Amino acid sequence: MLKRARSGILSVIALMSLFAAPAVAQEKLIEGTWTGTIVSPEGQVFDVDYEIEYLEDELSITLLPPPEAGVAEIEAMDVEFEEELLTFSLQVGTAVDCVLAEQDDGRYEGACDDGSGESGILTMYPPE
Repeated sequence: MLKRARSGILSVIALMSLFAAPAVAQEKLIEGTWTGTIVSPEGQVFDVDYEIEYLEDELSITLLPPPEAGVAEIEAMDVEFEEELLTFSLQVGTAVDCVLAEQDDGRYEGACDDGSGESGILTMYPPE
């Protein structure tokens, strides 16, 4: 009887672990070129690519604006990725802090704020 009860408990634990597995957060972002947009506080929409890579276990993000934007590559600073939240700072004339959350479709989206009360929206889609 004890053996049957133990077997039943082990079966329940095994089933629970199967259902719990998808809840585990992604540990690293996918490396490569992500696509997306930046919406300025004024509502202007700009297409942008993001180069994501890990250099010695440090996450690196480089924004690659299109040539017509007339802006050079922008290296993100203070990049942090934990669970479903991606945070970093950009230096674009002034310091801008970005907080992006993972969405159901795998993209990251959130606000970038320069501290003046106005913020833009940044969206990142992973490579396919």
